[in-house]
Amino acid sequence: MLVAYALSRKPAHALRSLQGLAPLAEASEGAMADEKKITMYGADWCSDCRRSKGYLDAHGVSYTYVDVDADAAAKEMIEKLTGAKSIPVIIFDDGSYLIEPSNDALGAKVGIAKS
Repeated sequence: MLVAYALSRKPAHALRSLQGLAPLAEASEGAMADEKKITMYGADWCSDCRRSKGYLDAHGVSYTYVDVDADAAAKEMIEKLTGAKSIPVIIFDDGSYLIEPSNDALGAKVGIAKS
């Protein structure tokens, strides 16, 4: 079991760019063409992952979820990309990503008005 995800060498909810890397995942086939593609990398045991998933679900935002405990290549990719072992890592179609975002930061990025 991976326990090292709690520590990060970078600010927890900073918005970062993939700096020209190719898109890492595609949205589900049923998504509309103009819908933004979002991929969340996380784990079921992670409370921040469950919170971010719940927030997106509650606001009807489509995303692809990748369990890093079940996908070693995904875990390695996000650690290399971010230089950290923190999750969730949420990657957007514009090449930017958030690490452990607050609901406010995540909402701002996906266009959800503050309640």
